[in-house]
Formats: sequence, C-alpha cells, structure tokens
Amino acid sequence: FSFFASIILSLLLSNQLTQNINSLTRTAERIGVGDFTAAPGFSSNDEVGTLAKAFKKMGAEIQRLLNETVDKTRMEEELKTARFVQESLFPENKNYQNGHVRVFGMNKATTECSGDWWFYYQKDSYLYCLVADATGHGIPAALITAAARSVFSFVRNADLPLSDIMTYWDKATKECSQGSVFMTAFLLRIHVELGEVEYINAGHEAPVLLTEVGDGKFKA
Repeated sequence: FSFFASIILSLLLSNQLTQNINSLTRTAERIGVGDFTAAPGFSSNDEVGTLAKAFKKMGAEIQRLLNETVDKTRMEEELKTARFVQESLFPENKNYQNGHVRVFGMNKATTECSGDWWFYYQKDSYLYCLVADATGHGIPAALITAAARSVFSFVRNADLPLSDIMTYWDKATKECSQGSVFMTAFLLRIHVELGEVEYINAGHEAPVLLTEVGDGKFKA
C-alpha cells in the first residue's frame, strides 16, 4: 500500500509541476510577443513559484521602461521642435557688413534650448545690435527670447528712441513670464555713416571697446 501510495503521490506532484512549468512557458511566450501584463496562473512557495513571481515582476518592469522610453522620445521630439523654432529667432545672415561696420555672431547652447539671444537689423542709416540672456535654460527661457524677438518685429518698423525700445522690450519680457523669468539685455545703435554709437545696458555684461594698435593687436 505504501509503495502504491508513493507512486500516486509522485504522479500527482509531477503533474502539478508540469502544469506550472507549462504555465510559465505560455507566460514567456506572451511576454515575447509584447504582452507584458501576462502572469503565470498559479501561486506556490517552491522554486517554481519564485520563478513565477520573477516573471510577473519582469513583465511589469519592461512595461514601465517602455512607457518611460515613449515619454522620453516624445519629449526629445518636442525639444527638437523648440530648438528649431528658437534657431529661427536669430539673424539669418550671421555675418553682416555695411561699409566699415561689420556684425558677426554665433550661439551654441549647452542644452536643446536656452535663454541666450542676439539679433541685429538696419533702419535707414542706423544699425541696431542686440544681445540678451534670459535666466535659466530650456523651453521657458526660450519662450522669453521669442517674446523679445516679437518686440523687434514691431519696433524695427517704427522710429523710436532707444529708451522707448528698451521699455517695450522690458514690458514684453515681464508680461510673458508673469515676472518669473528675467532677462538681461544690451541694445546698441550705430550710425553707419558717422560712426556715432549709442547704447543702453540693462544688467548685461558691460561692452568692451577694442582699439587696434597695429600688428593685429588690440587694446581695451
């Protein structure tokens, strides 16, 4: 009796083990085709049960990583679009010359978007040059540069003194950020025929005038 009882018990245990292994196999196949919510349909306290819990945790972790990858890809695409838009705010011709006056500038951001901005335009005999830097990095700072650019789309067609131009610039920056983002600015106006220079510095780095002393050397 004990012999036959042992055989029957062994058959029952092996049958249960086979069923559990088959369930793990089906779960692995479902995960392999992208169903990361698949989980074994049994629970036990042996090694096979531990393996089943590992399968379930693995599927949930893969799903989490995929969701993060999708979100990261979407954000990267949005940042690329923002970078493209911000590049359009800079002058198309970055090396401009009118008589003895030449303007050259470049901008290389450490992130996809930044608050650094420069621009120039000519109206009649005057050449206007602008340099600015919004606080912070990323899209919020880039949006402030867009607001500044829109100001000069208006004032470049109007005959305004530098003080009024800077006032419009200041109001646009303040209202667009609701006072949460600040921008330092430098506005320069050059009479290309007479060489007269006028500027307003709004918290930006002070300008430096370099004078050529010969042999390709300059002094401040």
